[in-house]
Amino acid sequence: MNMLLSILVLLLSSTLLTSSLPVPDSPNPSTHIAYAQFTGVVTGTINFREDGSQTFTNVIVQLYSGLTNLTGQYAYHIHQYPVPNSGDCNLTGGHLSPSGYPDGAPCDPNIPNLCQEGDLSGKHGKLPGFPSGQILYRQYQDPYLKWVNPTDTIFGRSVVIHYPNGTRYACANIYAGYPE
Repeated sequence: MNMLLSILVLLLSSTLLTSSLPVPDSPNPSTHIAYAQFTGVVTGTINFREDGSQTFTNVIVQLYSGLTNLTGQYAYHIHQYPVPNSGDCNLTGGHLSPSGYPDGAPCDPNIPNLCQEGDLSGKHGKLPGFPSGQILYRQYQDPYLKWVNPTDTIFGRSVVIHYPNGTRYACANIYAGYPE
C-alpha cells in the first residue's frame, strides 16, 4: 500500500511539474488564428493570423489548383455567412462590411479604410489564373480584419472566390485554428 501511495505521489508531482512548464513555440494567447480550406473546384488554403500587437492580420493565400483562367483575374472576399451544408456559394450573403459600404462600392487600394473589410481583392489585388501544377502564393497584412466583436469578426464567415465575370466560383468556411 505504501509503495502504491509513493508511486501515486511521484506521478502527481511529475504531472504538476511538467504542466507548469512553458510550452515551446506556443502562439501568443492573444493571437487569433483562422483558415479557409478549399477542397472542391479550387484547392488550397487561406490562413489568417492576428499579429501579437493586434494591429493587423497576416494573410497567406496558398492555392494549388482551380484558377485556370489565365486571361482573367479572380476577385475574392470574406462573405457575411458561412457556406451552408449544400455547398451553395450563392447563400453566403454579401461581403463582410460592418462599416456599411455596399457590395459593388469602388475600392481603392490606396485608401483601404474606405473599402469593405471583407474585400480582400479590392485592397490587396485579385488572384491571377495559373497553370495546373503551380502554386499561387500571396502574403500580405490587413489592418481592417477584426476578430472579437460578433458584428465585425471574420470567425463563422466564409471566403468566396469569383470567376472573372463576377459569378461565385468556389467558397470555404473560415474556421478558428490551424488547418489539419
